Amino acid sequence: TLIPATIKLTGLAFVGAPATIDQGQTIDLSQYVVYTPNNAVDKSLTWSVDHTSQGEVDQDGKLTAKHVTGTITVTATSVRVPSVSASHTLTITVPTITDFTLSETEATMNIGGTKTLNITDFVPEYATASANFSSSNTDVATVNKNGVITAKAIGDAIITATIGEVEKSCTVHVVAVTVNSIS
Repeated sequence: TLIPATIKLTGLAFVGAPATIDQGQTIDLSQYVVYTPNNAVDKSLTWSVDHTSQGEVDQDGKLTAKHVTGTITVTATSVRVPSVSASHTLTITVPTITDFTLSETEATMNIGGTKTLNITDFVPEYATASANFSSSNTDVATVNKNGVITAKAIGDAIITATIGEVEKSCTVHVVAVTVNSIS
């Protein structure tokens, strides 16, 4: 009985892998690995990164960048032939936010009252950012950097939240405090 020769892996390369990854993004780098020869019997790999402060890679080759800038190098190494490996370096970038949700688009407030506008549902979903808030009429309502609106006087104001090129607004109607009864 003849036993077939085991075809060993002799080379690895990353082909077509992206040069950048957004902060918080996950990319499956295993899909960019090319094996030499392609018919090698054992293609199992271990994965590592050069700086865990920059990101993490799981043993399936999925890289997740942390919320920092810089570069990260990922290395895939053959389990069976540890001398065979390939590395790929990516630049970690700040994601461009293309949309988000403002918790309210219209609100009625009493003079002296406060309300917080929250930013959620970023696109892309792994992105995070702080909004710049502004009021169209600071005599009626002001807003601080955390999205806390303070009603000042009767009237209307438009509170705008801006992240990059995306703006969302909430129309605030400030009314007088209603007194139900006086004892």
